[in-house]
Amino acid sequence: MTLFPTPVLVATDGTARSRAALLAAVEICRATNSPLHLVHAKVTASPLRGRPMTPTQRRTTEDEGAALLEREAGAAAEAGYEVAGTHLRHGERTDRVLAAVQDELHAGLLVVGAGSRSGSLVDRVLTPAGGSTVRQAPGSVLVVRS
Repeated sequence: MTLFPTPVLVATDGTARSRAALLAAVEICRATNSPLHLVHAKVTASPLRGRPMTPTQRRTTEDEGAALLEREAGAAAEAGYEVAGTHLRHGERTDRVLAAVQDELHAGLLVVGAGSRSGSLVDRVLTPAGGSTVRQAPGSVLVVRS
């Protein structure tokens, strides 16, 4: 079985941990000639936000997400690898959004960053509530520790 080349999807939230995941993914993509994609998930669940998102709030989150993805694509370019695509998605749960985009792209690898602080993207993905990303992911998942 050959996993690579395959699209590699990096989940980014703008933290140093997700930047470490991005740089690890750049190395993997360079070594395997795989396309690199970035995804940023915006949570829209009312219980987390307290009320439904207004159209103005949604536009604001879209602008913020697009700017974040542009910065991260720039970081990949500075590291010597061009991003094949960026993906901003809204959803009720980060883990489900990541799994859906990985499936949509037929990405063989999802890369997430982890750190020592709770509340990180990987904490949301790997906790019991978010563990379904790993169990149901259509491809492999790599956790990069900073």
